[in-house]
Amino acid sequence: MSESKRNIISVTGVSGAGKDFLLKKTQDTQNEESKIEIVNAGSQLLKLLERKGLITTTTSRDELKNIIKDENLQSYIREIVSSLDSQKRYIFNGHIVTKSGDFLKFNPEIEKEINPQKYVIITADPEQIIKWREQDTSRNRAKQSPEQVDLEQKLIVSIVSAIATALNSELTILENSSNNLKDNIDYLNQI
Repeated sequence: MSESKRNIISVTGVSGAGKDFLLKKTQDTQNEESKIEIVNAGSQLLKLLERKGLITTTTSRDELKNIIKDENLQSYIREIVSSLDSQKRYIFNGHIVTKSGDFLKFNPEIEKEINPQKYVIITADPEQIIKWREQDTSRNRAKQSPEQVDLEQKLIVSIVSAIATALNSELTILENSSNNLKDNIDYLNQI
């Protein structure tokens, strides 16, 4: 892997904080000249594993953490990132910290593969996250209390902050709410 930064912004946050929603709204406001391609890590992993014959088309993003062995994930991410056009700008949307049962886990070696210029952590009010999760019937997320979501969100901010520091990448934290949607979209369009 090259030590130079890739033309990638890594967007992450707790499940249900509104990353997909915010990125979709951002993409809807872009013109062709300013367009930043959004790469959803979960969707790309699904496509890659399906091409390799390791899963079926009925497998969901939420099932990936139970299917992919930790030792294989880094090579899959490397394959996805190396397929990106080095002349284009990308937003890499994914979970740096994943929940497995009662445990949070992360692999800093995967982040070295992505080597983004910047990390953007999307946060939101824990009670709002729970409401958004309940409204999203397309996903199969574990039930959590507001206190559990709050703790997980704080741990993710701490872990991603440490990774950004270690990789000498910039870091921004965006609070996602209906009150600042336009400001967040404007910010994401400028990076």
